[in-house]
Amino acid sequence: MGMGKAALVVSAGVLLSRVLGLARETLLAALIGVNEVGDVYRAAFVIPDLLNYLLAGGYLTISFVPILMSRLGAGDPQGAKDAKDAFVAVFRVVAAVMVVLTAALMVFAAPLVEAIYPRLSPDQLPDVIRLTRIALPAQVFFVGGSLLMAYQYAHRRFLVPVAAPIVYNLAIIVGGLVGSVPAESSPADGFVWGALAGAVFGNFAIQWWGARRVGLRWDRSVAWNHRAVRTYAKLALPLMVAQSITVLDEQFVRLFGQLAGEGGISALSFARVLNMVPVGLVAQAAGVAAFPFLAALAAGGRRRQLTETTLRTARMTLFLGVGAAAAVLAVGSPGVRLVFQWGAFSTADSSVVAQLLGVYSLAIPAWGLHQVISRSFYAERTMWPPVIIGTLAAGMAVP
Repeated sequence: MGMGKAALVVSAGVLLSRVLGLARETLLAALIGVNEVGDVYRAAFVIPDLLNYLLAGGYLTISFVPILMSRLGAGDPQGAKDAKDAFVAVFRVVAAVMVVLTAALMVFAAPLVEAIYPRLSPDQLPDVIRLTRIALPAQVFFVGGSLLMAYQYAHRRFLVPVAAPIVYNLAIIVGGLVGSVPAESSPADGFVWGALAGAVFGNFAIQWWGARRVGLRWDRSVAWNHRAVRTYAKLALPLMVAQSITVLDEQFVRLFGQLAGEGGISALSFARVLNMVPVGLVAQAAGVAAFPFLAALAAGGRRRQLTETTLRTARMTLFLGVGAAAAVLAVGSPGVRLVFQWGAFSTADSSVVAQLLGVYSLAIPAWGLHQVISRSFYAERTMWPPVIIGTLAAGMAVP
């Protein structure tokens, strides 16, 4: 599949997942709104997401695709076997670490939540702890699924991986609807259980099927100390210890939103989610579609073509990003009312979220450039420069 066709497939998948993501948020707005219950729901995902970031879950494909591409680039049966062995070795170690860490965090969830959320009321904390423990196991399936997606990306297969967020969002929507049926129950529980189901089926089960379609087979004879594990650890380590603003963006919303009082986390989250629709269509689609091709150029030593492809993709992404930012600013307030102002979501809530969205939208072009340029570094297995710059940016954002 060529890069243009791949970008179209990814863009279509991202568009559908973002539409479903908006439907999910619209349902959250209608059933919960901007209040303490909404804050509890958002807060429950902080520890699970931080676990994902600690294992570089969001960057697993970035770390793993170059390893696989270097083996598949030879185009012979031995290279294909080496890629399968590398997958088995890395998957086994990463999955084992994730299971152990998830179990530990479930045990210590209570003191961690109390330390992270000193501003939440005593009535909110037990609910956050309970929902956190429901959400934590999903991270095992997210991380395992990311490796399965990397295997498919290395074979330039995009259709099944882009289905992951679609199934995930559908599961959350169904969970929220089912959870809201008993009048005495909290819709937040249904949404969190839906997220867990979405991770199991969308991010893992169908990805396992997709990887097997392109030849993945499990070989128990692969050594635990396979050289691919060391290579992966070397590439992933910078992404584990250095957390960029693109990784911590959502966590900043949850951590600092509590300083604004009741509904602060919810209002910031609604604005961020709406802003991520154009970010996904422009930045994520360009970055995901371009990365396997950049990795192939890097693996083949074609640095000039790598630079030209990166710059060409970056220019187009910047152009589209500026247009997307202008569109969001133009339709911001009516758009917020159209998407969110239902049920428990009031006119006052729409006004606050629209103002926040206007600020968020200014970053859309930068999101696009980051997704493309950073992947150019990652394609050459140069991990430290982008994460150091990103970590410094995150540090400057804290004050």
